Amino acid sequence: MRSAAAFLLLSLTPFHAADRPTLLADVRKFAPQVTLAPENLDSNVIAGHYTENGPELKRRVLFFLTGRELYLFPDGSYFFTDWGCSSPETIYDRGFWSYLDGYVELRSDRSLPPRNPPLDHRFAVLQYEIGEEHGYRLMGTDKEFQYFHENTEADDGDFMFLLCSQVQVEPLDAQKGKALKDELLRRAWNPAPFFR
Repeated sequence: MRSAAAFLLLSLTPFHAADRPTLLADVRKFAPQVTLAPENLDSNVIAGHYTENGPELKRRVLFFLTGRELYLFPDGSYFFTDWGCSSPETIYDRGFWSYLDGYVELRSDRSLPPRNPPLDHRFAVLQYEIGEEHGYRLMGTDKEFQYFHENTEADDGDFMFLLCSQVQVEPLDAQKGKALKDELLRRAWNPAPFFR
């Protein structure tokens, strides 16, 4: 299994972001059941809670010591959070998101210094079915795709796809989105340490 540290080192390596057809062709070499989501998909379908630690990945690795979550709210805002076994879920970035031509784009409001930002700010929206899991996944067109492209081997394509993308674990409508946003602001918004 590849090291998470190696994945994080990608932020130091130059790589050119992939367009949707290139990304899909590379992913399908190893995970043929993956397809592109329609470019004209309603953004309300994409709004939701995404995690790198989805149910199928958990089934394969049993537990996680850390995690990153992306919340795309129906009002067009987003929160990016990080958590660990010894640290609570904390908002590390927030701003606005949009869906255009098959890509989710994040625009930070820069209210926090970039201490632990998302690896990518542009994601291809993919549909898939692996094991008991199916639905939408986001794969960053820069760092996440780079790691997948450079490290995937024939016998671990599904696993690497799960590792290098984020699954929508909960769709969010306006009511659910507002309630979750309010809850995250209460329990996960702690900007003081960012300004020390």
